[in-house]
Formats: sequence, C-alpha cells, structure tokens
Amino acid sequence: MRRLLLPLGLLLLAGCPPQRNPGPDTPDDDDSFESDDDDSTGSDDDDSDVPDDDDAAGPAPVIGSVDPCEMPVTPEWCTEPAWVVEFRIAVTDPDCDLVDPLFSIQIEGSAPVSDRFEGTLGADGCGGALDIGLCSDSWVRGEATPYAVTMTDAAGNESEPWLDDWLVPEPGDDDCGPQ
Repeated sequence: MRRLLLPLGLLLLAGCPPQRNPGPDTPDDDDSFESDDDDSTGSDDDDSDVPDDDDAAGPAPVIGSVDPCEMPVTPEWCTEPAWVVEFRIAVTDPDCDLVDPLFSIQIEGSAPVSDRFEGTLGADGCGGALDIGLCSDSWVRGEATPYAVTMTDAAGNESEPWLDDWLVPEPGDDDCGPQ
C-alpha cells in the first residue's frame, strides 16, 4: 500500500481534463474542417466513424472501495487543532495503465483537491491501494461529511466517482489501522 500525505492548503487544482470536441476552430479531428486537422493522414477521424482518434483509449479505472479514517498521529505540516483524514483508495484498471494516475477528492461540495501520484499503481499498473492524507480543521466531529473520489489513468480515462459520506468520529474512535 502506498501512502501520500498532502496538506490540504498546499494542494492546487491540477487542471481540468481537455475537452474532447470543443468545436470547429480547435485542433480537433471530430469534424469535417480540414483547416484544423491534427495530422496529414487520410485515415484521421474527420467523420463519425469509430474509433475516434481524439478519444481517450481503453476503459476507465474502477474504484473498488474508499475507506476514510483518522490518522492517530498528526504530521508536523498539519497544525493543531487540525487533524488528518486518510482516504484509503483501492482501484483497478482493466488495461493496466495506472501510471502517474491523477486522483481527485472533493469534500462537502468544495473545490476538488487533485494531485498526481508519481509512479505505477500496483506492480503492473493494473491497480492497488493508495493512501491520501488530507489535513483539515473545519470538519465537525459527530457530523456526516459527504465526499467524492475519482481516479484518472495515463490515457485520460476518469473513473466513475465514488460517492459516500463519513461520520467524522471523536478522537481515537476511527483511527487508521496498520498498513
């Protein structure tokens, strides 16, 4: 299991995925405009035939589980009264391209916190588990906190969001167990 701890305040939105068919004035091959061909071949995708050379290739990753828990020891970068929630994310990818995957966690409808895990998830890129720690001083203990998690693979395929909520525990009631 890989662990990645990030202070919530230091994470920046990594950016939105590129649009797939933004219109005729862009370098997209989903239309009949020759002026915006992205290549000079006769086999490019200037038609509605499948496959589309601008679409991400392969299937999207599948999130199998997300298990939030409180880290019992607060790292130095997470100052009191804040504490750390660790999201244990188990994910698989049928075409094994979880190389430098982009994860995104959105809490209570706030802006997503996104970052790239550098490396291959699992020995072969087919999946594994990733621990993401987020520091916060605004979560209210005893209240349910909704969250959403997504994972994007090397080809740009984004998983379906994992939607759930976590009942924020009292200290020591939901500590993360051993790795």
